[in-house]
Amino acid sequence: DDFEEEPPQFLCPITQELMTEPVNCKDGVTYERSAILDWIDRHGTSPTTREPLNNSHVFPNLVLKEMIQEFRRSKNAKLKLN
Repeated sequence: DDFEEEPPQFLCPITQELMTEPVNCKDGVTYERSAILDWIDRHGTSPTTREPLNNSHVFPNLVLKEMIQEFRRSKNAKLKLN
């Protein structure tokens, strides 16, 4: 099977899915934007450390976003060749 597995760092720890809008949080963890904002709205804490979090603690992870986009492009190119 030539299909590449998604690198674990590309997966959101909340959804376990490939991220499209990764964001860093004050807890040092990267999450999918919509997943962590929903989590913060419901719990007000980090899902990893349980420390208090709010929406102002969320910052785009542009480097990881570009890496994920490149991974998707590479994966799509390989699919087209098969």
